[in-house]
Formats: sequence, C-alpha cells, structure tokens
Amino acid sequence: MRQLLLCASLVTALAVSGPAAQDSQPQRFRAGVDLITIDVAAVDAKGRPVEDLKPGDFTIKVDGKPRPAVSAELIKVDREKPATRPSDLISTNNTPRNVRRIIVAVDQTLITPGSTVPLQRTAGQFVGRLAADDYAAFVAFPEPGPRIDFTQEKARVRQAVESIVGQPLRRGEGKHNIALWESFDLTGAERPAASSLPLTTATTRREIIAELMEPPTMRRVFDRGCEGYSVEELLGDSGSLPMAEAVMAVKLCRQQIYQEAMRIAQEARTDATISMRALEALLRDLALLEGPKTMVLFSAGLVNEDPTLLDESTRLAAAARTTIHVIAVERERDEEIRDLPNGQSKMSLLDRSFEIAGLEIIADRTDGTLSRPVASGSGIFERLEQELSAWYLVAVERLPGDPDTQRLDVEIKRRGVNVRSNRNAVSVRASARRPLDELLNEALSSPFAISGLALRVSTFAQRDADPTKYRLRVAADIGQPGEPAGEFGTGYVLTDEKGRVITSAGSRRNLAPAATGSNKALQYDTSLAVAPGTYLLRFGAVNGDGRRGTVVHRIELPALAPSAIQTSDLIVGNLPAEGETLSARVEPLITTSELAGYVEVYLPDPAASDVTVTLDIAEGDATPALSSQALTLRPGETPSARVASGFVPATMTPGRYVARAIVRRGGETVKTLTRPITIVRDTSVVTRAPARTRGTPITPRLQQLTAAYVAGVVNGLANLVGQEEFTLSKPDRKVTSDLLLVRYPGTRRDLISYRDVSHLNAKVVEGREQRLVDLFVKPTDALREQARQIMSSADAYVPSVFNPIFVLGFMQSDFQSRFELTVNDAGAEWPREVKAVAFVEVGRPTLLRTGPFGDLDAPTRGTAWIEETTGRILQTELEVGRGRSMPKMITKFRLDDRLQVTVPVEMRTENPDGQATYSNFRRFGVQTDTVIPLKPTPQN
Repeated sequence: MRQLLLCASLVTALAVSGPAAQDSQPQRFRAGVDLITIDVAAVDAKGRPVEDLKPGDFTIKVDGKPRPAVSAELIKVDREKPATRPSDLISTNNTPRNVRRIIVAVDQTLITPGSTVPLQRTAGQFVGRLAADDYAAFVAFPEPGPRIDFTQEKARVRQAVESIVGQPLRRGEGKHNIALWESFDLTGAERPAASSLPLTTATTRREIIAELMEPPTMRRVFDRGCEGYSVEELLGDSGSLPMAEAVMAVKLCRQQIYQEAMRIAQEARTDATISMRALEALLRDLALLEGPKTMVLFSAGLVNEDPTLLDESTRLAAAARTTIHVIAVERERDEEIRDLPNGQSKMSLLDRSFEIAGLEIIADRTDGTLSRPVASGSGIFERLEQELSAWYLVAVERLPGDPDTQRLDVEIKRRGVNVRSNRNAVSVRASARRPLDELLNEALSSPFAISGLALRVSTFAQRDADPTKYRLRVAADIGQPGEPAGEFGTGYVLTDEKGRVITSAGSRRNLAPAATGSNKALQYDTSLAVAPGTYLLRFGAVNGDGRRGTVVHRIELPALAPSAIQTSDLIVGNLPAEGETLSARVEPLITTSELAGYVEVYLPDPAASDVTVTLDIAEGDATPALSSQALTLRPGETPSARVASGFVPATMTPGRYVARAIVRRGGETVKTLTRPITIVRDTSVVTRAPARTRGTPITPRLQQLTAAYVAGVVNGLANLVGQEEFTLSKPDRKVTSDLLLVRYPGTRRDLISYRDVSHLNAKVVEGREQRLVDLFVKPTDALREQARQIMSSADAYVPSVFNPIFVLGFMQSDFQSRFELTVNDAGAEWPREVKAVAFVEVGRPTLLRTGPFGDLDAPTRGTAWIEETTGRILQTELEVGRGRSMPKMITKFRLDDRLQVTVPVEMRTENPDGQATYSNFRRFGVQTDTVIPLKPTPQN
C-alpha cells in the first residue's frame, strides 16, 4: 500500500494509503463584417512590450480620418503553459488567440552556400524557444526548396532552417567590373546616350575619344581601363597606340560595357521578379489564415527601381495580417574595387543600398524591421523574441461605404512608446460575392490549414466489402456551436505520403446540427474505400459568408494481416432508437444515462471463443475506469468477423471523458481503442456548499468507490511537482512555490508532500537549490525531518495548513473511520449526479496537530463533492481548528491532460483570504523534467 506523508509545522503525520504502483474564450471579432481589427505592437525604447494601454490611448486614422477605438485587447504569450497534447483521433484548426504563427522564409536567389551558417543556427534557436503552443513554418524559395506547414513540432522547422544551403553564385562573363547601380544607370536614365555612338564634331584625338567615353557612368567605367590601356593612354596625343586603333578599342569597349550592363541589370530584374512573385504567392496562402502572422524573411537583396511594383506584396501582406521582418544577409561578389581607406569598396556599398531598397520598402510598409546582421545576429532575434511576446488587438468600427482596402495609421498617446502595425486593412467581405466552389478549390489548394471556419475532423476505419480495402468513414464538425444551418461548400483531397492525389471530392451541402435547435456544430459525414497505407486527408468547408476552413488529418491504415487479431475503430454515442444505427461522430455529445459502443473484431481463427470486449468510461486515456461493462459479441459479415456492441452507464457529471474499448484474448489485453466523448445533460456550476440540514449516513458502496478513486489519484500523484501561484492578504503578498509529492527513498509505500517557496513578490528566495540537493541528491534517514523543515520554512510565507490535498487523505480507506460521513443533496448549483459528503473528525488524537510542541488537537471538518456513481471527487472544502478565525479552504480538481492524472487546479482560502492556482505539473524520477544543479565537490 502506498502512503502519503504530509509534513508541516501544523502536521505531525498524515498517512494516505492506496494501491502500489476548458477556459472561456474571449470575444472574437470578425474582420470585414462590423469591425476593422488591427494588430498593434507597442514597445518601449528597449523593445519591451507595454502592457497597460487602454482603447483611449490609441489614436487611429482610417484613410486619414480619425476614428475612435472600440476596444484594445492585450494578447500575451504564455511561455509557462505546457504544450497542448495533440490528438491522433481528431484534427482541428481551432487555436487559442494568443498562439503565434511565425514563418521563416528564405529567398535563396542570392544566398551562396555556407555564407549564412551562423545566422541559420541562431534563427533555429529562435524557433526552438517559441512557446509550446506556438506554430512555426518554413518556406525556401524559389523552388526547389523545403516547405513545412505550420506545426507545433519546432524541431522540424529548426532542422529545415539550419539545413538551407543556398544557390551557387552565377559567374557571368564580364571584364569591366560594372557595379549594379552603374548597370541600371547605363540601361536606364543614360540608355539613349549609352546604347549608340555619339555624333562627334571634335577634331582632336583627345576630344574624339573623350566624347566616345560619354555619358558620365560610361566614363566612370572607362576610368578602370579598356583593352589593357589606361584612359590617359587612349586620350594621349602621342604614344605607341595609333589614333585609329585607339578609337576602335574605345568603340569596342563601349559596346562591351553596354552589353555587360544590360546583362547585369536584366539578371537583377529577373531575380527580383522571381523573388517578388514567390513572396506574393506565399502571402496569398497566408491570407487565407485568420489572425496575425510574423514572417522572418532572409534575403540577400531585392532590387527595385519602381516602388509601385511592390504594391501587390503590400496589399497581400495586409490581407494576410503579416508583418515582415527582413534579415538582409550579405551576398558574395565576384570582384570588388576597394577604394575606401577602411578597405571597403564605395561601389559595393552603393550596390548594397541599391540591392536592399526593395527589402526596405517591404519591411517599412508591413511595419516590420530590416536588420543587417553581424556574425550570428543573436541580438536581432533576442529583440524580436521580446517584441513578439505581447500585442494588442485594436478594433474600430467599419462604416457603410468603406472600401475593401483602407490605409490605417495608429499612434499611441504616451511618450516613449513605439508602435508597429500594418498600415493597410483589407476587407474579407469580397469573398462572400465569390462562388462557393471557387472558394473551396482555393482553400483546398492552400498548403496551410485555414482557420476562418472552425473545423474538427475524425475518421473511422472498418473492413470494406472488397477484402483488399478499408471502408473509411469521415466525420466533421463544422463551425462553432450555434453555427447557422445552411448551404456549405464541402470537400476533401486524399493524398499519399509523397503528395500524390489518391482521390478527391467536392459538393454543396445543406448542413444542420445533429439535433434540431441544439447549440451544436454542424455535422458532415461521408465514406470512401481506401487500400492500406498512410495518407493525408485535407478537408475543407466554406459557408455562405465566404468564411473558409481547412484541416489536415493523418490516416494510417495497417496492412490487412490474417494472422493477427485486428479491429475497426471504436464508434460510440447515445443509445440509438430501435431500427436506427450508431452514427460516427467526431466527439459524441452524450445526453442520456447510457453510452452505446460498437467495434468490429477480425479474428485469425474463426472458431476462437476466448475473445472479450469491455467498454469503459474514464477521465483520460490512461486513467482508471469510472464505469465499465462487457459488450456482447455476435457474428459479423464474414466468418472471421465479430461485432461487439452494447452500452455502459454514463451517469457522470457533465464534462469531457474518454470512451475506451479493451479487446482481450484469454484474459490478456490485445488492443485498446479510445474515443473522446462529452456528457452534456446539465450545466455544471461549482460553488461553495450552501447551508443544509444534517444528511443521511454514507453508504458502504459510496465509501468504497471514493476510497478506490482517491487511491488511484494518489498513485498518479507520486513524484509529481506542480507550480503554485498563491496570492494572500494580510499582508498582501504573492508567493510562487513548488508543491511536491515525492517517494520516500527505499520504499514505494511512502510519499512526502511539501511546499518549497521559490519567489516572494517576484523576488527569488535564496537557498532553494541547496534544499533540493539535500532532499533528492543527498537523501538520509532523516528525510522526513528534512521535508518537515522545508515545509516549516515555507510557513513564513504561506500557512502550512493550506494544502490542497489534505481532504484526499481523509477520504482514503485507512482514515474514513476517523470521520463521521454523511451525504446531502449538493444543491441546485450542482448536477444531480453529485452529492455533498460532509465529514467531521471524531477520532482522537486528531490527524492534524497544532501548538508549539505539536501536542494539541486540530479537528477538521468540511465537505467533499463526490460523483455518486463513481466516487470521483470534484471539489473539497476544509475547515481546521476551532473559533471564528479558523482557516478554511476550497479546492477544485481536474484531470491534467498531459500527465493523465487528477491534480488540484485552484484553491480559495479564508483567514487569511487568498487564492492559489496550480499549473506546470511534471514528474521527478530517474528521468525528470526538473534539473537540480550540483556544485563541484571541493578537492583536498
């Protein structure tokens, strides 16, 4: 049996035994409907975000006319939040608003191999430091070049960034060392004079040859020599070179200079055109994605003679809500004339300004930055990382008659605050005027998942009538709950791993919720026959307003193996009426007290009779079952197929759960299938228990269920660490601590709980590292006393009685007999499945002790809100001691999706008043998420 030993100055010992081993979303604004939304970065002189601005602090001009801000919402990146665990069963395009989309784009046109390796490494590290939920993407152009869609797998993007090679430098023929800006002068403003021989009236050799060397840029090139002769040798009245030969040499050089200038200018224009078209194509793809995007663009140059040529890129960047930060990398050159005292080339410096002119315009118009890095460019990315950590979503009213494209100017009425915002707003209302089929084709052609219309997609595989194929059922939820029914454009494209299209389909459909008048997403389903293999399904939908959504779902269909037990996917839902079949749904909404399940089992031996299938309902994929029932097996459509069907009680409180089918043969688990479900019978409101009369004695069954459930919770809490943020009054203070549950060395039975304070009012509390070393790295027989001392030291910041898991200890089987337990109705605030179990400690001495010597009783009483049919504890309330000023606390519990264990999430206290939140749970062990630094041992 495992014990939990809670150590504090108030507590001598409390053993807890057990078996051995959705946040509310802010309002969403729809750009192009009623409001114009602007993404605004507000930073101070050091690039740090300013986070206390109000709508009145913003001055906004729309096409030059002032317009008041309707709202200004600060959106801040949560770096401490662990990554949301992706689901293999469901793919979605829904993302939180503070999730960033950052794309690294590399224009390979002028980047030479090996020239940017340190910079690439720094950029890769920048990608790796993004928040867990952020999305990163990578594109290299022109093709061929790697491309990675937005993903939370930062390692893939980082690897792509660091693997860019570039393109070999083109070594074009040319012997006159013409600078880029000179070539544009000769083929531009000076072209009439440079492209033909001048009509000369001169009579002397010097005058004739001097006129042949005009216009000015031509003469500047001649100053570098011609056919091995210097200018003075060509102009001289006497010398070894006769006049006729000198004139012929000058004419030949003049022709070569102009042709070389034409080639250089044309190559630069071609490179710039290729780069601009690739950038425009990328921005068109990004324009289909909702929300702000940040592009980090690596480029060695983008020559631009006419700024209007960049108008389309500017418009597309505004439509895509994309800010472009340019990293202008240096390019390799064939040859340089080093004509400055510091060894640089004046012409190369002029060329560089000419080359990056287009990049400067793009960065300026999208309100990004242009940086010319030195070495690894670490400072550039550090500042960018800081600036992108928070921004404002500012909204102004869209007025009747507003054009689709408008110029926006944003200022902030505060000194020292710099503003970055895209200066153009592009309406999306024009999409509503385009055919659904056209919008759907465009969306399905985009390489990125589009989030304009919320989608969730799942697939269900079964054996097809064709024995070589699967029957793949596709289910989708379209829109947010309450999405209006109507005509939608829907379709999909199925490709193999190499991107080859296997099949596709598209149609117009009238979609409606699963139940008439229900506040649910719209339902879509279809089916297709597919051979075994790995596929990507890109599903898309467009509504009547032109809002589009796409999502990519990965499908793995294993080979059809006749020698092993195989199954279909699990289908669950409400128990269907007689004559109806169970429908495949992305996440079924369970409205009854029973959950129906269906799964097909394919046996290698048709005569096998030792196969069973059990249907469970659990909190998570790997948590103990809350309800379980064996399914009935009957013959399928083929001799080797069996159909398992039946139902399991679903009497839990409303919320999200996991349905789990376990296939066993001879008592051993062969396969486990899962499917998320949501129970939605009633609305759950968690509040403090109301005063009520004495309840009835608790039943033995509820005692057993509660003890079994809490034992499983304690088992999962072993070696767990959570971050506690505790705000207390009297005195006002904010305390950051680690709340730990660790195994006692040498035993799997005992667990030790303690609070270790790391920060007080955001200031570091010294000595924490040494305490961890003493506790974990240098364990002794006095470990329990060490933990008690650590908890006692924390008592100076947070009263040790405020421990969120105390009541779990009381509800374990070893201690229930020390309490008088009675059951009450939980009240109207709670679902009918929940009961309020009141407990009053009657045993003496009490489990918690107080007094200077720990010799005084500290009786406890309180309430636990328990699910009657499962024993699951949802919330606890605890009072300790006697008198008006006795400490009180209310704690809420929830499943941690990442660790698959039940953990405390919030605790409210009285005497003193306070509130604690718990997050960032991780495990200690041989491999731990937490690293304890060790100081080197002094050598004698």
